[in-house]
Amino acid sequence: MSYDLVAVTADTEGVAHTYMAAEALEKSAEALGTSIKVETIGAKGARNVLSPEDISSAKGVIVASDEKLDMERFMGKPLLYTGISDGINKAEELIKKAVSAPVYNGGEIAVQSQKSGGMNILFSLMWIMTVLTFVFVTYIVWKG
Repeated sequence: MSYDLVAVTADTEGVAHTYMAAEALEKSAEALGTSIKVETIGAKGARNVLSPEDISSAKGVIVASDEKLDMERFMGKPLLYTGISDGINKAEELIKKAVSAPVYNGGEIAVQSQKSGGMNILFSLMWIMTVLTFVFVTYIVWKG
């Protein structure tokens, strides 16, 4: 079977994100009348692996991953490389942009979205505030 798009979702640290992104891409593609095959790479390895025929017949490729992946198999294809969170939260937008993405000709590619660095800082600050609150409350209780 030939597909309009092929995609890879990968997050070896978080099991759920890989499959959440794959499901979001599949549902968005179906809603837009686009056929898609999604390879998932999680903690248990690769599932629904893309064949060379799948890739060669596709009009575009979406890679939603915070992991570094081997991209050589996508040489000469329009390739949209983004973070895993965009695969979950912006699936419809990715489907629409995939065919007009820059053609991959080898080498390093930049992630075409904001990675979750800002969220990591936010969670770090939240953790620090939680610890400080606990320390201050404990001090006040013990000080009496």
